[in-house]
Amino acid sequence: MRLHDVSVKPFEQVVDEHGPAVLRACRAILSPADADDAWSETFLAALRAYPQLRPGSNVRAWLVTIAAFPTAAAAFAPALTRSVRAHPGLKLLLRQSQHGEGLRQVRTGEVDVALVDDWSGRLAGGGDGALRFYLLIHDPLVLVVPRRHPAADPAVPVDLRWLRDEAWLAGPAGEPSRQAVDRLLAGVGGAAPVPWEFEGLGTILNLVARGIGIAALPRLALAAGEGRVAVRELPGAGLDRDVYAVARASSVNRPSVAAILSAVHSAASHLSARHPADGQPRPPDGRLRPPDGRLRPAAG
Repeated sequence: MRLHDVSVKPFEQVVDEHGPAVLRACRAILSPADADDAWSETFLAALRAYPQLRPGSNVRAWLVTIAAFPTAAAAFAPALTRSVRAHPGLKLLLRQSQHGEGLRQVRTGEVDVALVDDWSGRLAGGGDGALRFYLLIHDPLVLVVPRRHPAADPAVPVDLRWLRDEAWLAGPAGEPSRQAVDRLLAGVGGAAPVPWEFEGLGTILNLVARGIGIAALPRLALAAGEGRVAVRELPGAGLDRDVYAVARASSVNRPSVAAILSAVHSAASHLSARHPADGQPRPPDGRLRPPDGRLRPAAG
């Protein structure tokens, strides 16, 4: 969150003019004690940023900067847009980041929230407590084929041995999603297929839709284009990633950051209910928030 200056004036005057509005916003979201802490954190952050802020900006506007890997940016952007509309003072900047960049950007303060993926299952258990990790979804690897492909028929069981000689499409060697695909194909038996390499899961999805080949992709990559291809579960594959929202522990009580975390939670609940990893319907509140509704970080 960044608070913008309207002119070059003493910072004490900015606090006098806009402090009550910020406090009302804090109290609308948080408990009284947390609201007071969030108010203090907000103006401490504003004080640090004050000398660099551009004249003519709106002090009461909140700018939240989010970094997200490309498929998460596409999947969560609609919910984030709705959140901005619901909070008139909220300003949002969504940046696409490459694997590994999001955590660094949150830690250094370049962004306020990052959407990151973890194929190892160990991400939230490490660190020094400076970051909070909020589990959003488990994102399984699924088989993606052209709509007229024989494997598109849901009545036909998925057997990767029958698909060994197909044209497989995947990301460049070394990328986490490619490593998952390589593990999947290594279990087929015989000589593992060698995928054709393409940059970007969206590019691979487009090529599958055009009948160029088949692929195994994280389901989240299909959020903007599932209708153009056939999607089949990979029973027993056990290849999935965890998707987290990450924020600095010192900022999670700020109203703007709390609003964004709530928005991505709502989007994740919707995605999980549509496509649960275990094949069973899941209630909309089955992820980031426990039944009492309070936002809590992932255990670890």
